[in-house]
Amino acid sequence: SAPAQASPSGGPAGAAPAAAAHVDDTGAFHSATGRVYAGRSFLCLAPANPARRVLIRLVEHPWFDRAVVLVILVNCVLLALEPERPELLARTELAFVAVFTAEAVVRVGACGFVVARGAYLRDPWNWLDFVTVVVGWVPFVLRRTDVRLTALRIVRLLRPLRTMKSIPGMAVLVQSLLLSIPKLGNVVLLSSFVFLVFGIMGVQVFAGRLHYRCADAATGAVPEATATSMCCPDGVYGEAACASARACGPGEACVFVLANPANGTNSFDSIWMALITIFQCITLEGWTDIMYMTMATASGWACLYFIVLVIVGAFFVVNLFLAVIADSLDRAVREDKLDAAARAEAQAARAAEGEAGS
Repeated sequence: SAPAQASPSGGPAGAAPAAAAHVDDTGAFHSATGRVYAGRSFLCLAPANPARRVLIRLVEHPWFDRAVVLVILVNCVLLALEPERPELLARTELAFVAVFTAEAVVRVGACGFVVARGAYLRDPWNWLDFVTVVVGWVPFVLRRTDVRLTALRIVRLLRPLRTMKSIPGMAVLVQSLLLSIPKLGNVVLLSSFVFLVFGIMGVQVFAGRLHYRCADAATGAVPEATATSMCCPDGVYGEAACASARACGPGEACVFVLANPANGTNSFDSIWMALITIFQCITLEGWTDIMYMTMATASGWACLYFIVLVIVGAFFVVNLFLAVIADSLDRAVREDKLDAAARAEAQAARAAEGEAGS
């Protein structure tokens, strides 16, 4: 098999003494860091092969990952400068692809490619590396053809994501996010129920209300939709319904305007538009403007609808998502610590066996 999973920092955690590197009875090579290498890489390099030993020592050296991260960061800087200085990336692209290819070859030589358990492609973190390396060579191979490679060049933007497996703790964070996805299903159902209830309520009470503006009675000019330009027409909803709403001033007339506020996105005319409006309110982006416009065209009591919506949606439902993610992160950190402790104990046991055997 390929090397066992290491701690997020790139090596086994714990203060256990380092075990001596040795080859066991099955032919697997146990490195001094406690990682186990088995099988043949490149179909010919056994774990005890001196050439593979060199590749293993190179992969396990702390400066190997640091050098790769440094190259990725330099590549990110050049990608960011490409719109202004495209010639910089064009001159160095081949060098970056060559470096990433060399890194992949070294890792495959140390761990094996795909056949053995725990080989290079058995680690999902290496899938992105392999794809970026292979796609990176396509523009150079097809340079003299008429094939358009614009879409393939977008894959270069995935290179910064490769740093996640090298930054301490990043792997645990990504793992916790992935583990939280199934648990978020119940929260999604709850939030959908909240959206539906408030959407139906909004359609029943506020449908068509946001179409009315106070226009100039002489010229007919209609102002932009704001809380001070909205109105409640007595002739449509009755004086009792508009008693606590806004009335137009002298020289103005309350007229119907076809478009809803915010280019039609703020509306309760249908359940779909109501859901969009509710989503905007839950994000707390301009929800007070929607509330004041609704109060001006419907009733001052409309504020209760929006206040309850914000409390339930923004302060309760949204925080449920954060709570589930935080719980998954806490579990992932605990499991990582337990795995690190188990690896440290196993390494200590192998070190004790080596001392007893000597």
